[in-house]
Amino acid sequence: MANGESFLATASHGSGSGTNSLTLSRLPTHTKVTVEFDLYIINSWDGYGSDKWKLTVGEGNESQMLLYTSFDNHTGYQNHKQAYPNQLPPLGNGGSFAPRTGSFESNHLGFGDGIWGDTTYRLSFTFDHTASDIALNFTGLQDQNADDEGWGLDNVRVRLD
Repeated sequence: MANGESFLATASHGSGSGTNSLTLSRLPTHTKVTVEFDLYIINSWDGYGSDKWKLTVGEGNESQMLLYTSFDNHTGYQNHKQAYPNQLPPLGNGGSFAPRTGSFESNHLGFGDGIWGDTTYRLSFTFDHTASDIALNFTGLQDQNADDEGWGLDNVRVRLD
């Protein structure tokens, strides 16, 4: 929120390691769900290692992982890589992409324009779903505080088909 734009996070610099959930109940009859959102990766995400992010639908043993990947915001280091736009195991074989690969835009939130800053990923997932309730779990898996490795959500949309 450095530029004054509001987005979902646990603090002004984003959420750290943890989950933000969206639960919707009493959904009308449907066979598919599409969830779209902007994911903000903020400050010093390091790519491989402990800086991972995932999206799951459902709870506990009944959950389905839609995205499990890593992001890297370090534009000033040649040896830094991220898995995105690929998925990490068990959903994919990872990858070795330059920082910010696949991003929609960079540094629009105002967290700086140096080697860290912020990166926006515009994401969309469609999956089979027929239940009358849904729980979407957006989870950061980092080993630093939110002021060092933050993330946020914006423009979340859920469509039933």
